[in-house]
Amino acid sequence: PPRSTLFPYTTLFRSDKEQFAAMFFDDMCLVALPTLQAALRLMRRWRRHCAESNIEPWKPSSIHVAIWLRSLQERGPTAPHGAYATLKWVEKKLGFDFHSSSDRVRGQSAVPQCHTESQAKPLTLSIILGLESLVGSQNHAVGALALTWLLLTYAVLRFAHLQRSVILRVLDNGIAAKASLGKRRSQGRRRPFEWRAPRWGVTGCDLGSAVHQHLARNFGGEVQPGFFLSDFSPPRCTLQTATGFSTKSMSLGRFSRLSQHMFQQAPFGLSAMDAAPLISYSARRVLPTIAELARLDPHEMLLVGDWKGARKECLDISMPMRYADQKLHTSLCVKTELVCIIQHVSRHGHATDTWDGLSANFPPRLESKRLASHVIQEWMC
Repeated sequence: PPRSTLFPYTTLFRSDKEQFAAMFFDDMCLVALPTLQAALRLMRRWRRHCAESNIEPWKPSSIHVAIWLRSLQERGPTAPHGAYATLKWVEKKLGFDFHSSSDRVRGQSAVPQCHTESQAKPLTLSIILGLESLVGSQNHAVGALALTWLLLTYAVLRFAHLQRSVILRVLDNGIAAKASLGKRRSQGRRRPFEWRAPRWGVTGCDLGSAVHQHLARNFGGEVQPGFFLSDFSPPRCTLQTATGFSTKSMSLGRFSRLSQHMFQQAPFGLSAMDAAPLISYSARRVLPTIAELARLDPHEMLLVGDWKGARKECLDISMPMRYADQKLHTSLCVKTELVCIIQHVSRHGHATDTWDGLSANFPPRLESKRLASHVIQEWMC
């Protein structure tokens, strides 16, 4: 436990120190792993800055903290705000005084008023087809990245939720998994949730078999730990120099950097500028975008992402969904129908078009339902 200015740990008797250490450890065990990792990364950056500037890292002045936050603006307009939020978390949990209540510090963390947030652009059809072609790559690192992108796309998941997921089983027509922590809090804690993804991709790619192979390569037949994608080995390797998988989970930052490199290679061949907008949220926006263009009803739209419909306009249907016994199966059916729409478009449209432009080639709703029903029934027989 830290030597905190808020808790005189060093003045405690030995027995009290042991009890406090156990209490501190129990408290940290309730924190999501990505939160701890983010805090550790930020603290390492802060300590490097302090070492370079000859600053005492655990007793800085408000001016030192404000100057450091200001220096982070070169990383992007929202970087100081994110760092400030993590500093506040560390301040609250460990007791170090980073002057988060100071107007000087808080002012440097503010996002510029001229900054406008925009949603990530959905992956294009050509990107999806390229990802499916790479799932069986002889380069297992590339195959693992491609599979992760496809699961993010077809399961409509955040990277953090997929990374916290354990595969429960591969069904004839889908993939069943459980994430250890969701985003929504209930009574102050985030609860686990199950999710489903279609087993078959746009090109007929068997994602279920790919998941089995991925788990075998990552974990060598052992019980899957609390994450899906391992980092590659040796440490700090590239896609070309990766020789295997480590025992550590891959961070979102490393996943993003390796993905940027992958998108600049065949079969994508994007420039660095064109690849830059492709972030993990680009995958999560594909099926909702198609669902909107296909004019699915509000209930089906919620099923696409297993959303709870917390907004007032959705309250009348969110409660029945919460207690429905077959909502996971129904969600799988809706996602399968959307994948069938992509498959239909891939045969009748141009892979470089936007989804809005391709929507003219969407099949009639009855036809897309029939295609999805055929896929599900065929593999249940």
